[in-house]
Amino acid sequence: MPVATTGHLIALKILARDDRTRPQDRVDLVALAAAAAPADIEQARAALALITQRGFQRGRNLMADLEEFLRAQRPARP
Repeated sequence: MPVATTGHLIALKILARDDRTRPQDRVDLVALAAAAAPADIEQARAALALITQRGFQRGRNLMADLEEFLRAQRPARP
């Protein structure tokens, strides 16, 4: 039976995320990103591309949202 993968969950959280009305999505994204392998991030990118291709991006640039989130998760360099 197919189940959602970490990459798919990241993509769906990026789609649903609204820090003002859905703060739990950011909390979930942080936990998912911490557990994600590079392949999971690539799968999230592919899923977001498909969501956008099918017109379900809700007027947002989901790929940019993902990249911005990932940049914010990287530790600052000294």
